Amino acid sequence: MGLLDRILRPLSEGRLLSAYTAELAQQTGDQAAAGQMARQAIEACKQQAVAEGTDKQPANYGTMIVSAIRQKHPRTVEIFGPILREGVTLKDIELWWNQSDLERRMVLFFEAFSRQVVFRKALEDGTPEAEAARVVKRVFPMYGDPSDGRVGSGDDRALPHELSERVEAFSKATGAVNIAAAVERYSSYNAFVREMMRQGRL
Repeated sequence: MGLLDRILRPLSEGRLLSAYTAELAQQTGDQAAAGQMARQAIEACKQQAVAEGTDKQPANYGTMIVSAIRQKHPRTVEIFGPILREGVTLKDIELWWNQSDLERRMVLFFEAFSRQVVFRKALEDGTPEAEAARVVKRVFPMYGDPSDGRVGSGDDRALPHELSERVEAFSKATGAVNIAAAVERYSSYNAFVREMMRQGRL
């Protein structure tokens, strides 16, 4: 996410709270409600991490993963091989997984929240539900497991989350207006991203 300062990672819980409160306030127009929502999301993410046993991951987890891939550790290669074939680089993996577990979970929370805002707005404007879902897929890159067909098929499939930093940097450099115009020529933001990767532009 653009609000996160990569240089100062891993971000403290306090900085995450401030950053996400600001982002949510921009979308909701209510600073107090945004702060409460951010605090609740952080607490929920922390509880999920404890329940799933990921709260103790080391700060250099991404670096450790990349080292294991380079050493051809069988299990690591089995896990990350599919996304490497999707165009994810070792640098992408390192950047994503060197974030704290809480940071990664908050990224997922904010992505879901932002998509719901656009989806609900489309419905309020009278857009049929199926078309509203297509609007969301043109406005946002959809991340997840590329083998999960629920997001889409072909180039519309989910993008690995490890690509998110690179996609965001490309989007910033290209500009929101130019991105929106370019995506209109594709079935989804994901299809656009995959074409840009094939062309070597992303």
